[in-house]
Amino acid sequence: MNKIESLSSILAIPTVELIDDAYALYQEKTLELVYCNPVFIEWFNIQQPGSLLDETIVSLQKETLFKRLDKRGYYNISIDPGSENKNIPALIEIKFQRTQWQGINYLSASARDMSILKENEMFIDSHSKMIEESNRKLSKKTSKLEESNQQLESLSKKLAKYLSPEVYNSIFTGEKEVNLETQRKKLTVFFSDIHGFTALTDTMEAESLATLLNSYLKEMAEVAARYGGTLDKFIGDAIMIFFGDPKSRGEKQDALACVMMAIEMRERLKYLREKWINQGISEPLHIRIGINTGYCTVGNFGSENRMDYTIIGGQVNLASRLEAQADTDQILVSHETFALVQDCIICESKGEISVKGVAHQVKTYQVIGINHEAEILNTIESMWVDKYDGFSMQVDLKRIDKLRVIESLHRTIQQIQGYTGIVDTAPKQD
Repeated sequence: MNKIESLSSILAIPTVELIDDAYALYQEKTLELVYCNPVFIEWFNIQQPGSLLDETIVSLQKETLFKRLDKRGYYNISIDPGSENKNIPALIEIKFQRTQWQGINYLSASARDMSILKENEMFIDSHSKMIEESNRKLSKKTSKLEESNQQLESLSKKLAKYLSPEVYNSIFTGEKEVNLETQRKKLTVFFSDIHGFTALTDTMEAESLATLLNSYLKEMAEVAARYGGTLDKFIGDAIMIFFGDPKSRGEKQDALACVMMAIEMRERLKYLREKWINQGISEPLHIRIGINTGYCTVGNFGSENRMDYTIIGGQVNLASRLEAQADTDQILVSHETFALVQDCIICESKGEISVKGVAHQVKTYQVIGINHEAEILNTIESMWVDKYDGFSMQVDLKRIDKLRVIESLHRTIQQIQGYTGIVDTAPKQD
């Protein structure tokens, strides 16, 4: 089709001959085709001049076209020619606008090939569906993984109850491998038992006795944890703890922590006795404690399928013998332990005793209390935890803002006093 000569002076016409887009002009009133370039002819299958717009583009709504032109000045429409001709795009976008020449109104139709965009949209849509499906699968796997993690976490918490916190942490942090291996280390070993516990079993019901024993062991285990002791095992009413493995602060600090733990256990039992008496348990419970320091074999014993992390050796037996030799509420230590703690702990010599399995006499000392003037105590006492029913406090003097802590403690004391009506009778500091 040849363009109409009278339109050749319109500046836009020559440029559309040089571009790939399709272009056409229609009479505004009659909507008759007055010009189109070769691309428009091919894309819309123009057969003759004067074709009407709604014949060229059958999906066009004339009423909508003019409403949009009046409102916005342009109108866009996308169509799918549905042609099998590869030269005709699968998606065409047409933009209509009003134009004027020599006082005559025309509608221009600029058509662009949007098939690449359509292919991209189809590609994106396809990949979006693939991503959505992958996300669904990933979500299911994540959900299962979270469920497995929760099960493992629950299981690990249950297993932790069967292990000393020190051993549990060293295993789950990867510091220790779970292999059948042992080593020789200098440890401080602690034994304790309840004096007269066997006789007590004959006077109490099994359920009440179990409650009493579990209450006692729980309190003692918490004290041991505060001082970093490795809780080896409970043997009925007896407790075995050692210091120096899997972590050690040095043999002197390990021995000092062990003795201070023993002193706190003895003090803690005073509180428990009052509590038990109020619960109707008339027979007061007392403990005996033995502590020894020396080289032991420590590690995993047993088989590949069942192993126990513990210590063995003559020094372990000596600590057990000291506990058996101790009097009621007495902490009996060997000379080796005494030599390490004598600067910080007040002790009294109890002479030499004969111990089964030891060829020589064993020097023993009774622990009286803590020497609070000893400077080395600062390394032990800079951090402590106090916890019992309805109350928990953890303090690290090396890290806290002391003034803020004092403020907080005063505020807490005032609130407790207001709630209970108890007046602070402690002497005021000048």
